[in-house]
Amino acid sequence: MGGCCGTTADHVRAIAQMAEGRSPRAVPGRSRRAFYSGIELVEAEDSVRPLIVGERTNVIWLARF
Repeated sequence: MGGCCGTTADHVRAIAQMAEGRSPRAVPGRSRRAFYSGIELVEAEDSVRPLIVGERTNVIWLARF
């Protein structure tokens, strides 16, 4: 437990007392799911393969187009 600039020692002490005897929360596992969106959200999974992901380009200002 800690504080920020301007936090008094009394305030930090009060928060530390409230947290005494408690365990930190369990951090949930990371999801291995991947999502992409353009017009609509698509989850990359086997049922939507092949998943072709394009890149937006600005054809007006780029002379090579």
